[in-house]
Amino acid sequence: MKSNNYGSGIYNETQPVGSDEGNRKRNILGDNKMERPTREQIHMQTASLWAHRATCKLSNRKIGCIITTKDMNRILSIGYNGSPTAMPNDSCRDVTGGCGCLHAEQNAIAMVDGIIPNKTMFITMEPCEACANLIAQSNISKVYYYDEYRNHQGITRLRACGIEIIRLSKT
Repeated sequence: MKSNNYGSGIYNETQPVGSDEGNRKRNILGDNKMERPTREQIHMQTASLWAHRATCKLSNRKIGCIITTKDMNRILSIGYNGSPTAMPNDSCRDVTGGCGCLHAEQNAIAMVDGIIPNKTMFITMEPCEACANLIAQSNISKVYYYDEYRNHQGITRLRACGIEIIRLSKT
């Protein structure tokens, strides 16, 4: 298990992603090596930043989402949970499971081109079953996430659809 400190947090990967070789760069001055964050870590950190824009009133439901190309070189869409566009930002009903907000995944998927194949999703919390169904229909082939949802039906659905799931832990 690899542990690196980048910016505002330390990330411990529950499953290794990428190789150390690809994450290091030779320093101009010689043999010293400079560690760099992986693309996975950068995109998860970015999803966490977008979560701060969430308008859902539930304190534990500030969720951010990023959709990238398969190679993770390009961000295609972002999303966070909150009221639909036509509604005021304070329209959340503050009821678990019935607040009326769109999920971060729904917002990101609504803004992305569905024709681009093999997209990768980074989300701060594992998806619910309804969002997992949308993910499966959206040409997304891999999902990274941090936190667990109250049940694992979404993850079960994604695995049944052949979508790769990777949980990264933050500390």
